[in-house]
Amino acid sequence: MRTVLSLLLLSILPSFAAFAQGWEWQNPKPHGQTVNDLVMIDRGRGVAVCNNGYYMYTADEGRSWTTYRLGNNNLERVIVAHDGSLIVVADKRQIYRSTDNAYSWELVYSAVNEGGGAQSYDLVIAPDGTLVASLTATYLVTSRDDGKTWTRLTIDLTQLSFEGIRSISIQSNSVWYLCNNRNVARSTDAGAHWEYVNEKYDADGLRRLVFIDSLYGYQLRDGQLLRTRDGGENWTAMDIFGFDSVIGVEAGPQLGDNVFCLSIGHYLVNASTDAGENWNISLTETAFADAYPNCITFADGQTGFIAGDGGRIIRTGDGGQSWSIVHGIGYIGTITDVLFTDDNNGFATTYSSTLMVTTDGGRRWNESVPSQDHDCDAISASPTGTLFLVGTTSNYDFDLLRSSDNGKTWTNVSRIPITYSSGNPEMVQSVLAVSDDDLMIGATFGLVLRSRDGGVTWDRSLVQQGISNPYSSGRYLFHFPPSTFIYMQYNGVQISTDDGLTWVGRLTPGARSIWEVQFLTPDIGFGLISGDFARTSDGGLTWDIQSNFRPMLIHFFDADNGMALWSDSQQDDLTYVMKTADGGQTWQKYSMGERAGYNGWLVLSPSRMWGYGYGGAIRYSGDGGIVSADDAAALPSGLFIGTGYPQPFSPAAQQAHHIPFTTLHGGALRFALHDVLGREVASVRRGDTAPGTQELALPGTMLQGLPPGTYLYRLTVGGESSTGRILLR
Repeated sequence: MRTVLSLLLLSILPSFAAFAQGWEWQNPKPHGQTVNDLVMIDRGRGVAVCNNGYYMYTADEGRSWTTYRLGNNNLERVIVAHDGSLIVVADKRQIYRSTDNAYSWELVYSAVNEGGGAQSYDLVIAPDGTLVASLTATYLVTSRDDGKTWTRLTIDLTQLSFEGIRSISIQSNSVWYLCNNRNVARSTDAGAHWEYVNEKYDADGLRRLVFIDSLYGYQLRDGQLLRTRDGGENWTAMDIFGFDSVIGVEAGPQLGDNVFCLSIGHYLVNASTDAGENWNISLTETAFADAYPNCITFADGQTGFIAGDGGRIIRTGDGGQSWSIVHGIGYIGTITDVLFTDDNNGFATTYSSTLMVTTDGGRRWNESVPSQDHDCDAISASPTGTLFLVGTTSNYDFDLLRSSDNGKTWTNVSRIPITYSSGNPEMVQSVLAVSDDDLMIGATFGLVLRSRDGGVTWDRSLVQQGISNPYSSGRYLFHFPPSTFIYMQYNGVQISTDDGLTWVGRLTPGARSIWEVQFLTPDIGFGLISGDFARTSDGGLTWDIQSNFRPMLIHFFDADNGMALWSDSQQDDLTYVMKTADGGQTWQKYSMGERAGYNGWLVLSPSRMWGYGYGGAIRYSGDGGIVSADDAAALPSGLFIGTGYPQPFSPAAQQAHHIPFTTLHGGALRFALHDVLGREVASVRRGDTAPGTQELALPGTMLQGLPPGTYLYRLTVGGESSTGRILLR
């Protein structure tokens, strides 16, 4: 259960480049994964932990940050133990420890195979140095030796077990609290026994209890901050400025009388210089426009940090009087759609008034604001390159904006006849520019709007009434000249063959939901029906559904050749590019070497594509999205490796480690096992291997003597290779 990962070692792995970065960040730069937690080791050095195994390190008081990687799991919490070591809690129930200021890490606890649970993580420290960690649901562990070893605690409270733990709070060495949405539990014997204290604390809206010492503490609530000076017997509401939920409080001896309150809302930070008696606004929401902060920490009364979405880290050096962005410069909201009008000019919409624009083929993206009064909703380009953008006002009025100069200037063309109300929330979902004059808009509630004069006037009609989920209708519009249109509803297809005058509805099997839809012709289409990959060859009358394949995103170049993004929950949720040459009947699997949480992608060719989504992420791949073993583009191969078992593997056991694989072409087989330095530590050669599905069995004796940890391997059959990993314990 022990693995040592060194930053230096991981940075010199060109000999095993299959696990190098295959997609490059394009917006913004510098850009990091979402920062989940941040801690300062001392005034000069600090660590910020992020999603997908990334973390950042500073040695200059947080003025600059360097990105490193520790596996692929999300790093959720980080803390400094009493002996100065760093402790990191990752998802998949793993805990890492570093004794050399994040230079190298040791996996000190792993329970990845002990069931699932709600995604909730926390890590706190008691005054005596006891560490307490929540590893999803009610999986609670403690360490009394600065994180070297961990012991699981048993919690026998039914409601906590059912709902999971939101947060852990430490009032003293013996008094601990657990909070979730409905209950607050307390232990007075350091976690050995628990009881509900709901009569004392209102769990509804309580996010966390923060105790500075046994008497002085705060309740962090939705819409409220409370303070106690008598150990929780009495609480006083703090008079802080407008916010939604309080998510962090920084106070304590190192800050003197300074207190900083982090919240989600119009005012991100409220600051007090007299221990909470009076408060002033320190930072507004503009620092995290269209995104959220996740944590706040102060090294002392002057130097502090806020971090969150988009890898953004904001620093103050004067006690919160002023703040500056030190990492994650640029837009950090969610990218909702990406469109290219030619090889150089591209556009990305967001949940805000910001439109991301590139003029160099996506190498660099800049922010543009077509209209301060509108959020960018849906965008389309006509065959001549004219851009049409649907913008939404703060009152939910929908306007059509037009640009004829690649997004440099915009004209407000018209008010779209959409009526939004709480009882009937009509909203634009998509826009399709058939020409500069002929426009169609898909909307909720089965609405279709058509303009024949470039958006000046609109005709409004209903495609279908009584749609099972009207809010998800109209997201996709397809046009096939001269007169066929397809309008996607929540649970089926609406097809018009007379230029939109009449429509015929075709439901999915069982009227199941369908999304991520793509039609290549009026007959041939692909989609995800309730998450399962599905194909139709008769315009949605019938669907062939693969119930064992649930990709995140799909794209087809023709009726046979396509690709998908798929996440393997058995491999730490690593993402793979899946490719098919037979219309999705069979798929080949290629590693991306990481997790990828894109909510959309734009595929221009089999080798050129962009993934985009949360935190302002826009990432580009020029090699088909595949992590290659060399600098050449990785093309589809005929070798597929399944999940090896058992995992983790003990060489001392009287058994073998089995690696299932499928080879389409066969040939000579070679297996090479590498340590984290890229050094080959074991190998197997076998003569001619026949095509088909089979297994490679590695005897335990072959791996005996190797230190526990993670090992990477390459399997080659004929001229084709694929990679995987083995965890030795």
